[in-house]
Amino acid sequence: MKTQTIGWLLLVVVGCRAQSATWEELSSKATQAGLDAAQVEPILARCRERGWDPEATQNAMRFAINASREGVPCDPILARIEEGITKGVEPERVAEVAQQRYTSLARADQLLHETLGESVPGHGGIVLSLSRALESGLTDESMAELLRAGENTRPGPMMAILDAGELLRHAGFSETDSLALMNDCLERDAGRQQIMRFSQLACEKKKAGIDTAHIREELSKTPTSSGDGRRRGQGRNR
Repeated sequence: MKTQTIGWLLLVVVGCRAQSATWEELSSKATQAGLDAAQVEPILARCRERGWDPEATQNAMRFAINASREGVPCDPILARIEEGITKGVEPERVAEVAQQRYTSLARADQLLHETLGESVPGHGGIVLSLSRALESGLTDESMAELLRAGENTRPGPMMAILDAGELLRHAGFSETDSLALMNDCLERDAGRQQIMRFSQLACEKKKAGIDTAHIREELSKTPTSSGDGRRRGQGRNR
């Protein structure tokens, strides 16, 4: 009996060490991929508190790890994981959401690089805004066209234009009309706040039953202080 008890205790100790090593390996894998330990460790700690095992945690975290290795913004993925943990969502569902966010960001990252090259100012923010615009139903082709037209636009206004596209699509504008309004913002050389106000007004008018042609005509009369969106005559990398 004594021998059996000692054997059982040894199995428990070995099992605990194996699990501990697995958590350590996951932490090491994440930081080696470039993730910040200050972000990773609290997430792993909360997973343990929620009763997640290392395998379930890895299934969710691997998408943030892959994103970091590939140069794709990983903060939005970590944010989704943290949100799921906080809300008590099942690990399998959290992993699904993390995968969806990773896939969307990777698609936007690839489109941005294929359209404007490897060095794009404000890369992370633009990729996030672009991913949301694509998720709203705007196509790769239309977004590539917009990115090329706004090559010299500063990151802030470009992110706002992409965010506006998402807002317009959710308000019921077609892709063609959304793109037309986004290009209006681009051509007016508006700043970030002006772009968001412009898109909000468009949505209000859409809700009031005004057609897109009249909306564009009315908004064309809205005052805009030029020079906020673009540094004309300069390349985007200056």
